[in-house]
Amino acid sequence: MAPLAPIIVSLTLASPPLVSGSDATGWSLQAGDRGGIFEQWRPETRAVGGDGLRVAASAVAVQGGLDVTWTIENPTREPQPLRRLHLPRCVLGSDIACMDFYRSGWPQKLSQEGQHRRMQGTWPGTLYSPVAVIMNTTTAIGVSLQYPVLEYRHACSIAVQASGEGAWDIEIQFGGSLPEGDFPLPEHAMVPAGAERTYTVSVRATGDPRSWITTLEPYRSWFHQRYGGVQYVRSGAPIRGVILAFSHYQGADNPAGWSPRVGRPDLDGYQVVMPVLDEALSQASRAILWTPTGRAFRNPSLNLPFRFTSHWNSGAMVNAAACLKRVRTHADRRWGLWWGHALRTTKAWDTLPVKPFDLEDPDQRQLAMTELSGALQAGATIIGLDEFTFGAVPEWQRVAWLEQMQQAAPGVTFCSEGRCSDVLHRLAPTWMDLYRHGPDRFGNTAMVRGRFLLADWLLPGHETWVGMLFDRSADPSVKAGHPSAAVTRRALVDRVVGFGYVPVVFGEMDLRTLSAEAAGDGDPSADHRLVNEKKERHEVLLLLE
Repeated sequence: MAPLAPIIVSLTLASPPLVSGSDATGWSLQAGDRGGIFEQWRPETRAVGGDGLRVAASAVAVQGGLDVTWTIENPTREPQPLRRLHLPRCVLGSDIACMDFYRSGWPQKLSQEGQHRRMQGTWPGTLYSPVAVIMNTTTAIGVSLQYPVLEYRHACSIAVQASGEGAWDIEIQFGGSLPEGDFPLPEHAMVPAGAERTYTVSVRATGDPRSWITTLEPYRSWFHQRYGGVQYVRSGAPIRGVILAFSHYQGADNPAGWSPRVGRPDLDGYQVVMPVLDEALSQASRAILWTPTGRAFRNPSLNLPFRFTSHWNSGAMVNAAACLKRVRTHADRRWGLWWGHALRTTKAWDTLPVKPFDLEDPDQRQLAMTELSGALQAGATIIGLDEFTFGAVPEWQRVAWLEQMQQAAPGVTFCSEGRCSDVLHRLAPTWMDLYRHGPDRFGNTAMVRGRFLLADWLLPGHETWVGMLFDRSADPSVKAGHPSAAVTRRALVDRVVGFGYVPVVFGEMDLRTLSAEAAGDGDPSADHRLVNEKKERHEVLLLLE
């Protein structure tokens, strides 16, 4: 059997860290004057997985911490479950800052007592990368888990948990039940019969919490060796989003919900859409049409519809491709379509059942390719992939399917929505909303509070879109009808551009003079130092004082 690539996990500690010990006596880590972060810790093999597995573990001291390796063999004739890896318990004090990597990345306060004692995410899923970073005012510790997810085909859960007396556990779990309130683990790990797998945990530290990003260097080195960097040409040009149909316009006389501003392409032909697209392209060099075939009426759960081009093939909209092909485009003027529920196929318009996309199903591949072909025939060079997420289809299928679509449509820019993993982001742009539908468990309503920290560092040259959905904001000054809405919205767009994102703006706004700043150069310095803009103080100090 060909050897499988290793899985590596990285932990990081204070600078200069003092690492001592052995597997026999246990490993200890001290960080400057604060004393022991952990002491006499031994790599464990208990409860790593099923009883039929053979598990060996060892650690090696390296500059800044430890590399811990687990070798797991399944000598049985049946797949065996893989459950968890046991990491050192780190003593950092009663209050810490934990980097929240669910969206753009920022520190979130956790405490030994009270409501916020735990932070957890899954990868691929809610985490961009399989990493965790915890810190106090003097020491940052980073954890990164490295494994070939496309080959091993399982997800992981990474959590930070208060464990009493100023100690904190960093938990890596591959299967089994998760505590209530955690994000679900989409694919549990199974070691196939006769297979051997290797997992490594690297422990690193720095005494400058502002330089926390450097503690994840083992992961970046592994990732670039395994997957490389960005494989597309980034554009910083903002995008005008145009929604053609809305649910509040739907009724028996207008089942597809066409906006009055658009007219009735289902009755009068697609030429009524063209002035709206032309106007958008007069305000931005890139524009995208949402709901290009309208909305489902009988089965609203299908919205946004998967059949985003094939529904043009009947009635008055049969001229859609011919109309769209007349749009003048060039390298700096492009338009595209938003592919609703891109991973949930339906065989007919507004008709159940719906199926999660299965790459191995030739019928589903054909249904999807028919939709994609319709977009290409119309001249689209941008395609947004709605809900192209981990919820229904695993990462390895999404990556393989995206690569197949890119081969079938060279020159087309695809964008995955919502925010994808680093493995997928190297292949195509991804999407984040500016605002959540509601506050998260920490009370945050924003999803973007600065630069995309991990992506800037891990994938310099990435392209990340931000949906400027102002109706979700709790700020009345950005809502339609407010006298200062135009000024406030423009300021928000300018801010997002300054952070390196591509804004997707719904509503009239001249974006032609804007271009998103470079999305990072991989330098682990100023952009990751978490300095409060107004007080010019370290954000972690402000959190923990």
